[in-house]
Parts: sequence; structure tokens; C-alpha cells
Amino acid sequence: AGSYETFSQNALVSGKRDKISWLLSANNVMSKGFSSALDADPSREFDKDGLSKQNFLLKGGYAFNPRFKVDVQGAYEQFSADYDEYEFFDAPNTQDFKQFRVNVNPQWILDKGSLESRITYSANDRVFTSSFPADLNGQTGQAELIHRHHLSDKIQMLSGIQYQRMCFDDALSPDARASFSLLDPYTSLLADFPLGLNVHAGVRLNTHSVYGSRPIYNVNPSFVFNKEGSWRYKAIASLSTSYITPSLYQLYSAFGNEDLDPEKSRNFEAGFSLYHKRLALNAVWFSRDESDPIDFVTLVDENGEYIGGQYQNIAQERNVSGVEFDVSVFLSSAITLSGNFACMDTDIAESFYKIPKVKYGATLTASPSSPFTFTLKYNYTGDRTIFDFFSFSEIELTSYSLVDVYAEYTFLKDLTLYGAVNNLFGEDFIALYGFTTRGRNFNVGMRYNFRR
Repeated sequence: AGSYETFSQNALVSGKRDKISWLLSANNVMSKGFSSALDADPSREFDKDGLSKQNFLLKGGYAFNPRFKVDVQGAYEQFSADYDEYEFFDAPNTQDFKQFRVNVNPQWILDKGSLESRITYSANDRVFTSSFPADLNGQTGQAELIHRHHLSDKIQMLSGIQYQRMCFDDALSPDARASFSLLDPYTSLLADFPLGLNVHAGVRLNTHSVYGSRPIYNVNPSFVFNKEGSWRYKAIASLSTSYITPSLYQLYSAFGNEDLDPEKSRNFEAGFSLYHKRLALNAVWFSRDESDPIDFVTLVDENGEYIGGQYQNIAQERNVSGVEFDVSVFLSSAITLSGNFACMDTDIAESFYKIPKVKYGATLTASPSSPFTFTLKYNYTGDRTIFDFFSFSEIELTSYSLVDVYAEYTFLKDLTLYGAVNNLFGEDFIALYGFTTRGRNFNVGMRYNFRR
């Protein structure tokens, strides 16, 4: 139970007998919530936007012999929520989502590796009731065959082929019906050489029924210094490419654009890691040269009046670069202090709205006694620039800091009581312009582990 009349329950049961294993889980969340649109007029009161979410998962497995087993999984999820029209504007809008997914996963152990197959089918329906109604239906089928082979005790090879078919339609727009398929063969090598050198290299051929074929690759060397010492150092590097084709929704929905080009990028990374029994430190510099990034764009006429929106390639070329750090200090067996820092920037700022240049945080975890755990988190999000569709101008959003606390206590090994307070100091901040954010809020609960 928690703030905004939020209640959640979950249950999980699992077991194994002889060659059979199983797992069944169920989750339920209900909340009356609060208005998603920000009410800037004190003389008005926007209605609350609540939500309801349930999901069920069933997994089963059977081991025919020590070398062959089959896992089967089925899942169902439904989600209903209220939402408002747009910034500072209340509306009785609703969305309803239902999804069914089934997966079959046979696995064979071979003399020098393994062979695995993954077969998945999912179907979903999402209905939006608003000034922009939609009834979206989607189906996805996927089959993948993965072969792992040990060429030697130092070199492994992974090869496979993946097939996907995706279908989409909008029941309210008979013309919005489309599908495409992808066939991707791939292979990679992982070599663990003496003296600390490791190399991972791979190639994949993306074959799209609409956009044709394009190869991508990755090369990731690393070297561990002082491999057997108390202080270990690791240098890493990476060179890779990516090729991301537009989704069915970006192509064929009411906001779609069939003239979209795929997003492409060349990615570089370099960094190092430092390990000790009381310290773990990672630092990475990255740079991405991107082509044809896709985003949603507001359209206006010659008089500056809003006439709709569309997905478009927002830049021909741009570079995104930055650094990331994370560190963990093990002050004692019961106390750990960790921190993270990320800074990124781009040479075309207007194509990178809503993304802060700087984010950092810290976490203190303490377990002064085995049944008790306490966690204190701090997160900082830097200034952001957005483009407001209604004023048709850039708006600066100021930085904000959030502090969260969490504690749990376990009784008799099976019963755990827990509680959390998020946004402890009630920070008034903007995450999405014109919409609300959660002030100080809490949740409390209990878990019980039934043992056989």
C-alpha cells in the first residue's frame, strides 16, 4: 500500500520434481493516482488519473535426459489507465492494453557446445479513447536458432539466425494495415588469450523486407593487467555499427511516415576498470556518429498554426559523445557506498531535446544486522531544453534532486516487512513540461516465503 491510494499484491509459487519444473506468478496494481496534467489555475481542480494493471506468468520445463530439455512459458497482461489531453489540459481520456505471449525454448547440450531454439508469439491490443482515438492491434512472431561451439579451451564461437514477422493495424483506420519481416544471420568469436587479452568480434546481416540488407559489426578488445594481484586493472575498447529500421507505428500509423530512412550509427568506446576487495571503479568515454535519427515532429502551416504531427528523420548527421563513471566502495562487510556520473552532449542541440547533459547519483546501503537493510539514494538530473509545441518555442527546465529511502526487516527468515519514502524532501520539479510529478510519497508492505 502507498500514496495516492495505491495497492499492489503479488504471489509466486515454484517447484521442481524429478524432470519437471514449474513457476506461476501473478501481480496486481491499482491506484487512484493524481492528475497527469499540471493544473496551473488555482480556481480549477483537475480530476485524478488512475490505473489498474494485472499480469500472469506460467513457466514449465521438462528434462527429457541430461542433454535435452524444453522450457515453455505463457504470459498475459492487461493495463488500464486514465490520461489527460496535453500539457495543462484536463481530459477524460482512457487507454486499455491487453497482451498475450507464449514462448517455447528447446535446449540441447552437445559435446563441444550447445544448440538452442527460441520460438515466441505475442499479440496485443491497445485502445485509446480521446480526441485522437485509436484501436491498435499488433502481432509478432519470432524464431531463433543459436549454436555455441568451443573451438578450443580459449576460443568460443556463437552463430545463429533470427526471423521476425511483425503485423500492425488500426481498427479505426482501415488503410493503416501493414507488416514486415526481418531475417538476421549472425556469428561472433570470443577469444580469451593468455596474459589477460580478450577479444570479442561479431558480424550480423540485417535483412529487412522493406529496407533490404545491411551488415553491422562489433569488435571489443580488453586487457586485464595484474590478473592475479590484489589490485586488478582492465582496459577496454569497442568499435561497432548499428542499423535501426523504423517501427510499424512510425511507418504506418496516423502519425507515420513511409519515407523514413533507417537510423544508422558508428559507435566508439574506450575506458578502464579498477578492482580491489574494497573498491570497484569503471570509467567509459563514448562517441556515436549518427545518421538519420528519428523523432516525432510537430507540423505547422504557413501561419504557424498547428496542423498535426509526424515521425521524421530530424538530422542527416549528428555526433553524440560523453563519459560515464560508476564506483562502489565497500566500507565494511555491512556498508557499501556507490556513485555514478554521466555527461553527454551533441553537436546539434535541437535534435536532442529533453536529454540532460549531466546526471549523477549516490547510494548508501547498510546492513548493520543480517535481518535489517537500509538504503539511502540521491539522484541529480541536470538542466534540460525542450521544444514546446504550443508556444512553438524552446523552454529551459531547471535541474532537480531527489532523495529516496528504503528499509526492510526480516523476521524468522520468512516474513519481511518493508517500506520506502520517495522524494523524501518533497522536491517540486518538472520531468515533462505541463504535467505533474510525484511529491513526497510512500509505500509499505510485507513478503512471506512459504517453505516446504
